Amino acid sequence: MDWIELVFEIYGPVREWPDNLKIRIAHAFGYCSLNPDGKNREEALKKLEEREQEELKKEEELNREYGRDEKKAAKLYQRGRSGEDFFREFITGKRDINRETLIAFLLFIKMKISLDDDSKITLMRMNRILTNCGFAQLRPGIGFDRFVIDFLRSQEPFSVMEEYVDRQVGKGENFYLYKVYRDAYCHQDELAEYLRVK
Repeated sequence: MDWIELVFEIYGPVREWPDNLKIRIAHAFGYCSLNPDGKNREEALKKLEEREQEELKKEEELNREYGRDEKKAAKLYQRGRSGEDFFREFITGKRDINRETLIAFLLFIKMKISLDDDSKITLMRMNRILTNCGFAQLRPGIGFDRFVIDFLRSQEPFSVMEEYVDRQVGKGENFYLYKVYRDAYCHQDELAEYLRVK
């Protein structure tokens, strides 16, 4: 999900938010400063409620669009399958795996597949895999890497993910995993073009 959709998904109706959250999110949308005065504060909160209504209308529109008839719903379903197509492109060689995508795959494996102790995805094993694949090891000073380190070390990894998602949303940014697949592509055509030129 886009961070804007996540705001309303995570926090629910605006009227139920605590005041400090309303101001933080209004600031992330660019509606006000973090310390607005009375009039600016009221305007920002009004804009925030209007934004909520826009998002609700979008959601209702999607529900209507998907709910009309079976044939149309099947076509629309195809429209939302970019993630599935993305993974298929790795398998068929149409994309080269980048560091972030490899890490995301390994985190998924850690959470979804029972592995014996020697094969479990730990911080040490993750760094070994990254090194063996020609990528840099995890670096604590980098946002995405810091998230991965905290996720791997935690007894409650999904709590870590929620905390990081909340932090990113509060800053008006998409979460790291949302951005992963945008940067992956295949270098084969590039390489072929380079070889033709030479």
